Amino acid sequence: MQHTTLLFFLLASQFALAQPIQKISGTVIDEEFQQGIPGVHVSYNDGELGTVTNADGRFVLKYRGELEQLTFSHLGFQSLVIPGNEITPTLQVTLSSQTQQLQEVIIRDLSAAEVVKKAAQRLEDNHYVEPVEYTFHTQIMDFGLDSTLHLLEEYAGHVLHKKNHQSDIGLIKSRINAYSPKGQEDLKEHRLIAMSTMNWDNVVLSKEDCFRWRHRYKYTFTFGDNAMINDRLCYQIHYRTDSRAYPSKGTLFIDVEDFGIHRKVDGKSLTTEITCSRINGQYYLQSVTRINSRKEYHNVRNTLYNLSEVPTDGELVPLRSIMTDFSVEYMSDFTDAFWDEYNYQVLPDWVKNQME
Repeated sequence: MQHTTLLFFLLASQFALAQPIQKISGTVIDEEFQQGIPGVHVSYNDGELGTVTNADGRFVLKYRGELEQLTFSHLGFQSLVIPGNEITPTLQVTLSSQTQQLQEVIIRDLSAAEVVKKAAQRLEDNHYVEPVEYTFHTQIMDFGLDSTLHLLEEYAGHVLHKKNHQSDIGLIKSRINAYSPKGQEDLKEHRLIAMSTMNWDNVVLSKEDCFRWRHRYKYTFTFGDNAMINDRLCYQIHYRTDSRAYPSKGTLFIDVEDFGIHRKVDGKSLTTEITCSRINGQYYLQSVTRINSRKEYHNVRNTLYNLSEVPTDGELVPLRSIMTDFSVEYMSDFTDAFWDEYNYQVLPDWVKNQME
């Protein structure tokens, strides 16, 4: 029976990969202000993440097979589902604000600190990571305070998350280019440090946060407005500490039923926003944005995660050991046809204009 199941899985995977790649592009706009909405999650069929909208609200989704439905979701907006028979190659999607008075929905018999305690107690049950394999796309940009683009990197591959902070990565393809004198200098000593921070993306693997430090340092937890994320009702809880703990402040969006963490925003000058998807009662990584603001420039990493359906076939190395030498053999330029087929994040116009 096991052999039959495995054979079926392999044949199904090969059949899926053999189907032609199709593409949908579009823009997601705010109904009230008629402007593009950045960071909208675009997922398809059973809730698998496809992509997110860029700073202009634009997206490109590449897929194989048939689309049963598309779902568009963003904090503060009502989710929108488009059935398969209404999906066209080009879409303009309008999201309306979440006007429902969610505060009246929840009867709070727990304090904010007690909600965080329950989330911490159920962390490893809700956010399973032993191990979980994802396909990923990472986009890293360095740019000045005046929005001058210095460096642009993109990476595609597999990552195997484990509990012991030793997650492994299998790189499929990467590309990198410099667009300013500063970028040229940085490229000479490039060490993929921003990419190595993927080790801490999963909330279970977080090195230091309010879950780990709440017994050692004094934290203040307060309720914010309740929120809907991926059609699940969530507590919004702000935390802060005056101690040496890092990050010293942030916001948690915790499911009111099972206390899973839908979203976690940490930090000040270094900000990390982690969004998870709930699939069959378990929480998995969906997307991560990490913004490192320096005195002279910003470093921004956006990573999309999808649960992997095909076993990794190739070299796996620890994320912490990644250096430029490892990635050189997987390097391509920005005209490589591979990127036309890979499900990646659309670059915003201000970046594309500087690349020309």
